Amino acid sequence: NVSIPDAEGVFDATFWRAHPRFIDRLRELFPAVTPGEDRLCMMIKLNMTFREITRMLNIDVKSVHTARARLKRKLPVDAEITIDQWIKQIDN
Repeated sequence: NVSIPDAEGVFDATFWRAHPRFIDRLRELFPAVTPGEDRLCMMIKLNMTFREITRMLNIDVKSVHTARARLKRKLPVDAEITIDQWIKQIDN
């Protein structure tokens, strides 16, 4: 049975192998990013669905919608693109 910190460590390690510059680039573009916002951006970068994010963060779907909306307001995202598009272009 894997504890939550171990699961988070596995997620982080897997993500860093696939996208080693992502977090540094995200912080360069968005210096005020919090650890929770880091995590949400990582999940969006991996094309995780709302349901997958709810399971990973142990929150409900409404909370995911709220977190994404708050994040979009904070990010320097052009109105013409979605938060997903903005995040996915980082480190490509």
